[in-house]
Amino acid sequence: MQPLGGVRRAGRLVLKAVDAPRGSAQGQQGQDLTNCVALVRDGLVIRYAREFAHEDRPPVVGVFEPDRDADSMQAFVFSEPPAHDDWVENGDRLRGKYAWGKDFIRLTKGKIRSLTRDFQTRQEQAPPVQRTDAAEFLRRALRDLFVFPGKGSKQKPSPRARAFTVEIRDAERRRNGKSLEDVVRFRIGLSEHVPNDEVPVDLVLALTVLADDVEKPIDALPPAVTVQEQILRGSEKRTVVPLLLTRTEPIHGEARVSVHAAWKTRWDVSVERRST
Repeated sequence: MQPLGGVRRAGRLVLKAVDAPRGSAQGQQGQDLTNCVALVRDGLVIRYAREFAHEDRPPVVGVFEPDRDADSMQAFVFSEPPAHDDWVENGDRLRGKYAWGKDFIRLTKGKIRSLTRDFQTRQEQAPPVQRTDAAEFLRRALRDLFVFPGKGSKQKPSPRARAFTVEIRDAERRRNGKSLEDVVRFRIGLSEHVPNDEVPVDLVLALTVLADDVEKPIDALPPAVTVQEQILRGSEKRTVVPLLLTRTEPIHGEARVSVHAAWKTRWDVSVERRST
């Protein structure tokens, strides 16, 4: 999806017509998710946005995720307030980082709104079909981010491979003496839907070097990672850090790699549950 009037790719929007009376799709705190679009970044649900859909048209649910392009992703990161609960085009951090950032976020929101309402209009004109239950669609679309109980199920959700949050707090290219470094700061924690108080995981980080013309990965570099007062260095194109995630406190860390000034790069950060 590209913002109206722009050429920079914003992300991917998935929409689904649902057969759901108001209140049938329940979120993590009981809120009604009918006619909401989940705004998602790096495994974190920023917000369930209701302003994009028209309330008087056929019900819909959706998910929007930013493009993996480094500059586009960072524009979303810098648009977030300290609580990381919205994308705000008028924020000082965004204006200070990207001159085009304000218009990019504003136009992206406008595109989500227009696509969502156009989709609803098409549902009014379409022949009757069996539509997906709203809660079931959200469960499937977001199952890699958190777990919803199945319809009618009384079973508690079990921990899954990605039942945690991975948040990129900041990323920059900075000078370190005579060399340049790409640096990323991150925070990871357990999802509130995981019943366990602690889960062993592997934090996997790599800096991917992209071809300038087509942004195709051509190499990956293992960063030096500072986490829990330790410095770890990887090999074979990535760094794997064993951690024990607990419910009481998220883990903060930083990773860095020496780079060439002409390189275009992308951080890849993921968390995998470790077998015990």
